[in-house]
Amino acid sequence: MAVATDMSLREALPLPRPASVLHLTLCEIGQYGRSASVIETAKRIGDGVAGRGFSLSVTRRMHFPGAGALVLAADEIPAELAALNRGLVRALRREGFKPPSGFKPHLTFGYEKSRLVPEAALLHPIKWSPETFELVSSPRGETRHDILGRWRLT
Repeated sequence: MAVATDMSLREALPLPRPASVLHLTLCEIGQYGRSASVIETAKRIGDGVAGRGFSLSVTRRMHFPGAGALVLAADEIPAELAALNRGLVRALRREGFKPPSGFKPHLTFGYEKSRLVPEAALLHPIKWSPETFELVSSPRGETRHDILGRWRLT
């Protein structure tokens, strides 16, 4: 991810995380470990949610100081992406999960906990048109993501 690497070097930020763990967060389920019943329920939810294709323009760097996350985010959320998030949140709540109510799609590229990093516009927006959305397990403290399910956007 050249944009994040250039920004990190230019502004003395931590180098970006490996490309293998970069993803756009649609909706967090929470920390449930790898319970087979939770995974099966989440897969069933994915099977029942239809998502339409969209194009996203990532336009700015932000810092979520509580988590220390350095993220790339969009100024405008495409209607199809917002609808996919709403569908996931409704289905998760029906199954007893407690997903966050706010939606700020973002790509976490690194962490900086020792200082506040100001928000900044990217010099060149990054455009992306995903073909799928995925259920990902991210073991806490490990730099890896395990894909547990994948669904096509229509």
